[in-house]
Amino acid sequence: MKTLQFFLIIPTAIVLVGCSTLSYEEPNSGPRARVRFATEFEGTTVLRAYDDKSCRINETEWMRLKNGTLINTQEKSLGLPLNKYHKNAAKEVYVRSGKEFTGMFEGLEVKDGVIYRCGVPFSHTFDDKKDYEVEFIWHRRQCKVSIYEINNSAGSWSRIQKKSYSNNVTSDNAGCFSQLLKTRLY
Repeated sequence: MKTLQFFLIIPTAIVLVGCSTLSYEEPNSGPRARVRFATEFEGTTVLRAYDDKSCRINETEWMRLKNGTLINTQEKSLGLPLNKYHKNAAKEVYVRSGKEFTGMFEGLEVKDGVIYRCGVPFSHTFDDKKDYEVEFIWHRRQCKVSIYEINNSAGSWSRIQKKSYSNNVTSDNAGCFSQLLKTRLY
């Protein structure tokens, strides 16, 4: 039993230490939107981007988020309104607009010696000069991603939901779930 606990502690330590929490390089000019990627999940959350909807081409880790302490973290804010998140749980970046963005959020949690993972692939075409929030939500049996446009109407800020994705496997996202099952050292 002690050996099993040792082997469970090693991956947990790697997850907690992590790599740099923001590895995405933003576009400096051209058509772009401001996007907040966020979570209230207390485990480690990783956002990966892909060049295709089946999540097979050019997988790139963009960022790590966590609602709480995260080693080697970099705060990243563009001043978007309605930010209710812990400083490690949200990063605001410029994203190329007018081109479909495909990503996958993956949450990882270790409880009572068991590793739980939940992932949600999503895609969205962001409009130029608009503000968005992409939120990863995980409740014990299901995780989801909600995409909101952040809007100012008559001096009042609000989030308008544009899309929602779940961790249910469909013919459209089956390739992405095979990426989720890859063995990773985090």
